[in-house]
Amino acid sequence: MLTTPPSSQPQSQSDTTTTAAAPLLFTIHGSPISGRGAFAACDIPPHQVILREPPLLLVTAHTSLCTAFERLDDADKHLALGLCANEDRYKDGTPKIQAIWATNSFATQQGQGGLFPVSARFNHACRPGSNVDYYYDNQNNELVLKSGSQAIKKEQELTISYMLDASPAQLYAAYGFQCRCGYCPGLSNENLRKMLDNLW
Repeated sequence: MLTTPPSSQPQSQSDTTTTAAAPLLFTIHGSPISGRGAFAACDIPPHQVILREPPLLLVTAHTSLCTAFERLDDADKHLALGLCANEDRYKDGTPKIQAIWATNSFATQQGQGGLFPVSARFNHACRPGSNVDYYYDNQNNELVLKSGSQAIKKEQELTISYMLDASPAQLYAAYGFQCRCGYCPGLSNENLRKMLDNLW
């Protein structure tokens, strides 16, 4: 589950009242970092709200993941199951939605998390490379993504930090990818092999 960095909480009343961002602020397509990613469709100024997204499903202390998933209609189930998953962490027979949840969910508050299919398409970059901050707006039940303190150029990939101060090995263990953000040492195939050999 992606945690919400304290530094990304709204800094002013204007942050919490900004209306939904226009879809043309970004597009989703193939990424050199990994799979598909979000890219700026125009120049984006600092602290601009890029996306407000309600959860596809929420898991709370009173609602299990499987229960929340089964409540979705067929179209939303298909949408959820279309997200990438680090299935290597799970044994055969584990529901795919569990692997998808572990790879893509965002913490919304203590003991609660949500699945946000559009936000889940934003790739990771280690700090200071990530250029998008996020927080959960409890009043409106939306995940809010906005540009950081620097302007973002058109066609630049929009990235968030999945884990604060995580090593490439920790990112691989949690999400199943070898970080290639360019702001960390990365995890080479050789180092990955050594790491996996040490586990067995």
